[in-house]
Amino acid sequence: MNRNTLILLVIILLLGLLYFFFIYKKDKTTLNATETDFAVVNPSSIEQIEMDRYTQGKKYMSLTLERQSDSTWTLNNSLPANQKKVEGFLSFLKQIEVREPLPPQAVQNVVNMMKKEYTEIRIKDGSGTKTYFVGNNSPDGKGTFMQLAGAENIYITEVPGFEGGLRYRYSVESEDWADNELFNLPQENISTIMLEFKDKKENFTLNRNSPSAPWMLNGKSLKDTTALSYYLKRFKKVNAESYAAKAYPGMKDSLVKKIPDFRFTISGFSTPTRTIRLYVRSDTKSSFFGWIEGKNELLTIQDFVFGPFLVGKSYFTENLSGRKAN
Repeated sequence: MNRNTLILLVIILLLGLLYFFFIYKKDKTTLNATETDFAVVNPSSIEQIEMDRYTQGKKYMSLTLERQSDSTWTLNNSLPANQKKVEGFLSFLKQIEVREPLPPQAVQNVVNMMKKEYTEIRIKDGSGTKTYFVGNNSPDGKGTFMQLAGAENIYITEVPGFEGGLRYRYSVESEDWADNELFNLPQENISTIMLEFKDKKENFTLNRNSPSAPWMLNGKSLKDTTALSYYLKRFKKVNAESYAAKAYPGMKDSLVKKIPDFRFTISGFSTPTRTIRLYVRSDTKSSFFGWIEGKNELLTIQDFVFGPFLVGKSYFTENLSGRKAN
């Protein structure tokens, strides 16, 4: 590399640095603060988040997340929300920054798009409500069009370090936020387990009156609890695979008319009774269809997760020599 080329490269580098510090950085620091205040400074104060999705200018889907007195979150006023997902979203809301204003030549196109396709976000805390509108991702896929309620201008936003646009973080699909936990009980809290088979031959009920009381199997004292001790270790953090109503429209209506292949009930000393209906699938052996009674959201439940619970009464009374814990 000759001396003149080296000098030219140094000049180009210096010009780039001057642009960043005196033009680009100045542009970002002189943005109208009242129009760019998207971030939530204190997410722990948020009490409710409402999201309405509009297409062709008409609202077609809504979602509400609400903090409860015990700091857990509910979905649409009834379902338990996925707590980790909500906590991640709260952290995300704090980090939103404006990357840049819209280029003048893009303003009208983006305005027209956001009249038709956008999500309205309302974040409520004790001091009031922050409302803004989320449009499509920017053409480079790294930013997202947003506009505060009452603001004149639309901006391109980002979360530093986050790859891709932000639009999909504002999902209004309830299955993206719902908790998929089936049950999570330490064995000392379990009071009753009941499993009903379609043919009823191997039905069983296990129950005890207190954590220190002996277990009963179908009303009789269970003398050998070796198999039971293996069985009770399985009840922590048992989750469904996915919510399935959207992928299998009409399936729930069809199954509800049928007797379930398995009906599993569990109660705890300090937790309410939960009953899960399971249906063998014709298209795969790797998972079941099912739902929690009272919630009635169609689920897929993997066989390797729930299969170990589907044992008959003989499991607890047969010769256990050589059996290993699953």
